Amino acid sequence: MNKTTAERLAPDVLEFFYKFSRFEFAMKEKGYFRPEKPSSFVAIKPSWKKFKSEFEEKYEISCAGTELINLSPNIQVVGPDSSVKWQSVTFEVNPSDLSMVIDLLCVVRNNMFHGGKHGHVSWNDEDRIRELLKVGILVLDELADFGGFRDLYMGEY
Repeated sequence: MNKTTAERLAPDVLEFFYKFSRFEFAMKEKGYFRPEKPSSFVAIKPSWKKFKSEFEEKYEISCAGTELINLSPNIQVVGPDSSVKWQSVTFEVNPSDLSMVIDLLCVVRNNMFHGGKHGHVSWNDEDRIRELLKVGILVLDELADFGGFRDLYMGEY
């Protein structure tokens, strides 16, 4: 019996989600979370912004980071007629390499978890999806090393 694209991609998707969730867990454990002040009414969430602000100037882009930027995952937006459209990610003026890598990594995560899987030519491109997932995993591994929390990220306490 032939497997569907989703079935063939499942191991890569699972690894990506596992690593992404472990990375966000490790960020929170290392103090990269929001809100920063005590609150019994707001759930703690990982703060990519805080992580970025601490490491932005020290970050040197890797081959995997460059590849993620070159792969240029698209983002879903609301079109002028209130329909869902796909477009290239736009960045702030003169973004740092770390800012672009984090933004695109989160786009891959959001597309896999929330995004529609139709309406854009690349969604049926199994090789492209697999490449985005594999590169995303490499970037997460590198950022965990860079942030100094590979042990937490890998579940080694």
